[in-house]
Amino acid sequence: MSTRRTSPIWLALFALLPVPAFSEVAALKNFTLIDGNGGPAIGDAAMLIDNGRITWIGSAARLKAPDDAQVVDLSGKYVMPGIINLHGHPGGAIDLKQDPKNFTRENLEKDLRTYASYGVTTVLSLGTDQDLIFKIRDEQHAGRPTYTRVFSAGQGFTYSGSVGGMSGVTHTVSDPAEVPQFVDDLAAKKVDMIKVWVDDAGAWPRISFTWPMPTSSWRAAWMPWRTVFVTSRLTRNSSTA
Repeated sequence: MSTRRTSPIWLALFALLPVPAFSEVAALKNFTLIDGNGGPAIGDAAMLIDNGRITWIGSAARLKAPDDAQVVDLSGKYVMPGIINLHGHPGGAIDLKQDPKNFTRENLEKDLRTYASYGVTTVLSLGTDQDLIFKIRDEQHAGRPTYTRVFSAGQGFTYSGSVGGMSGVTHTVSDPAEVPQFVDDLAAKKVDMIKVWVDDAGAWPRISFTWPMPTSSWRAAWMPWRTVFVTSRLTRNSSTA
């Protein structure tokens, strides 16, 4: 096996590995490596991690761990890049019940730990969040997270007549002139994305509405650095303009 430097995707993985926090240098060995490049899994692999960053990957036989490294034998286990979930809604549900009252630190951290247990190292939360999520996100950015990293769109938008979002949390818009102030408020919270629902849910009788998203007032609200995520499911007689 050839030695190579790591790509950034591995950094999130180490934050969730069972390596004691007191050790700033760790050596993992004897695992099977799935590197995400499409090739076969590689057995008897090893890696060195220094201060949260993977600095070397190679065969276990070639591992040269520093004397002060915490050595972890991962025989029988697999190491792979962390999974990234680009559409989640952590913290708002308990079992199958979604309710704004469920959005507590305890429930949000529980969901993020569950993601981590499945190998999900990053989740983008899209539009049903309360402001607590920005505190947790900023705490993660300031240190080394012990559960899945979260990015957030804050409170998203649904158009009047559309479905989606969460009552009492997300914005319902009937006039595009309402949007700039809402987006400015989100920008002040440093959201990572803007979320919009354009969805009639296949309703019967059909919902017919015009979605004014491309108008100048909407374009002015979204500065170039902001990314917009749109959930769209329209029946044939619904229209966008």
